[in-house]
Amino acid sequence: MSYKKSTAHNDFFYGLDVSKLPDQFQELIDIMGLEDAYIFSKLFGGQCKYIPKSPKYFCQDINGDSLARLCQEFGGLSIDVPHAKNIDRQLRNREIINLLDGGKSRTEVAKIYNLGVRQVANIKKTVYK
Repeated sequence: MSYKKSTAHNDFFYGLDVSKLPDQFQELIDIMGLEDAYIFSKLFGGQCKYIPKSPKYFCQDINGDSLARLCQEFGGLSIDVPHAKNIDRQLRNREIINLLDGGKSRTEVAKIYNLGVRQVANIKKTVYK
């Protein structure tokens, strides 16, 4: 399942393959939406976070509607918040493919992202299977 909703605000996530994310992250996306789940995981990823029953006792960095849905689903519970690194990796790989398609060599791209040339080749291979 690929994230196809494209608006000016969500172009950053366009084409993201949500099915490759951990189940817990997919559940957060279903509840909060992709953008707010990403922000939530950036703020609290890797932590066991208590979810209050009311969103007014929560941080204000996330959309109020998303927080309300999260509190309705998990209010009164502690959840292990997944890291955002899975999304970050997909976004990085998309940028790598764009650079390779734009004519950059694997060596140049490897230097930009501090990766090995073999890793860049593996990223390219997984996309063009």
